[in-house]
Amino acid sequence: MPRFSLVIPTLRRADTLEHALATLLSQTEADVQIVVQNNGDDPATRELVERIADSRVQHFYTDETIPMAQNWEFALSNAKGDLVTFIGDDDGLLPDACRIAGAVFDDSDTEILAWEPFVYFWPSYWDERRRNRLHARVSFEFNVGAVASGPLLQRFFDFQTHYSKLPMIYNSFVSRSLLERVRDRHGRYFLGSLPDLTSGVVNAAFSKTFFKSERPLSVAGLSGHSTGHRLWRAETWASPAEFERDFPSLACRNPSQAPSLEESIGAEMALLEEEVVRERFAVTFNQRGLVRAMAAGINESPSRYEDTKSAILSLMKRLGMTGDEVFIPEPLDHPPGPSPGVHVLGPYEVLFVLEGDHIGLQSIADAVRLASQLVPPADSMVKSTAIRYPDGVPVVSTEPLSFARNADGALALASGWAEPEAWGAWSVERECRLRLRFSRLPESRLEVRLGLRYRTVPFPDGKPRFVECAIGERTLKRWELSSNEYRGELLITVPADDLHDALDLRLVNLNARSPKDMEIGEDQRPLGIGVEQIRIVP
Repeated sequence: MPRFSLVIPTLRRADTLEHALATLLSQTEADVQIVVQNNGDDPATRELVERIADSRVQHFYTDETIPMAQNWEFALSNAKGDLVTFIGDDDGLLPDACRIAGAVFDDSDTEILAWEPFVYFWPSYWDERRRNRLHARVSFEFNVGAVASGPLLQRFFDFQTHYSKLPMIYNSFVSRSLLERVRDRHGRYFLGSLPDLTSGVVNAAFSKTFFKSERPLSVAGLSGHSTGHRLWRAETWASPAEFERDFPSLACRNPSQAPSLEESIGAEMALLEEEVVRERFAVTFNQRGLVRAMAAGINESPSRYEDTKSAILSLMKRLGMTGDEVFIPEPLDHPPGPSPGVHVLGPYEVLFVLEGDHIGLQSIADAVRLASQLVPPADSMVKSTAIRYPDGVPVVSTEPLSFARNADGALALASGWAEPEAWGAWSVERECRLRLRFSRLPESRLEVRLGLRYRTVPFPDGKPRFVECAIGERTLKRWELSSNEYRGELLITVPADDLHDALDLRLVNLNARSPKDMEIGEDQRPLGIGVEQIRIVP
């Protein structure tokens, strides 16, 4: 039995598959099985495997084209390794991926090692402005740390974190013990219709904790073949027949037209909450969060803007949501994205957006070779098993609690926030919540004063910004922040009655505006107050 199974389900994409396989064959570990699951027995795919003629590459096929999730399940059945990962037929693994995974599993009892991949847009990608670009967010500190699954799942079901943050088998090595445990319970591993997404939910649900590497082990490729982008993002829509072929269950739920990506994800989330997650974690599917997520992603597919907007308005009406609760950006001609160049994200973190035409990239194999030169070496890995807040509610004390990416305070960002950055997080909804717990306080304490370090974007016209802080329906404080008070510390007095359990602080942005609306940038998000850290003021 091999130690590693590297699995590629594929559907008539030999042109990109050749380069994806090249990255798998370049692994520095020898004990590797490579599974090519050929959906519909494409002759070009079969010929490619025969031409490669490497005993590590094993070809499996179905006589007819079958739904995606079913093909992935067959692929998993053919994987014999102790540690399994899947990649797309236009993706690639970094050469030391198996070596790093092996080191982590050798030194722990974890069943999952996850990461967030770099992204390469192939020359065939539908959006011509992104073609042949590598997006590489590089952290020069190679940390591997434990993540509590329950709080992550709740943030996901609240639509407060993207599905790419989940430990999907598409961006994780998963142990056979977990895979078999899922199959024993549900009869199969890939539930629902979107196997990458659902595997992330299932993996988290079947593990109290998992390990996550800040250094990616793969590059996600987005080509003209990429199923999700071709069906939900590209200007040229896939046919109803293609959608029904790949995702028959989703097609049955809405036979008149293909739902948006966010609607499809929402349908899968509702299914998984009922069938898998609820028996292990107390999470709730947030339908209002789905509406906000649809609005936030509306310009990812500009040609479908009006259809998505119509669906958003229909859901808002059904849920009784008002216009103040959902910000729908104005239409753009192209999907938003970072400009080419080097973007400094923090003291030890950089985003490279590299033009492939200028540096000789032509395929995912080229992108992987370049990516492997940007990341810290495997022997610089630092691993930590500590989880300070298993319930996902951090403790605030006299020591500042940071809201920055990967800091403990990021767990406190309960709703209404963008993904944390190196400095902290922006609020992007009218109302947003911080969920905190206090360190042990004297019973005689009548109140606690909190100091909230903040930042804002000053209005160009010099008008003040209004922000309220409340607990429940009770307003604690209202601030009028002038253009000169764009950074500072806000003092919040919390009464004794609210000091005994987890505290929900509600911040209300009364007049948030987007940088694009203010004509000072391209960001369409309505940026309210940004939070950097919070502390108890002695």
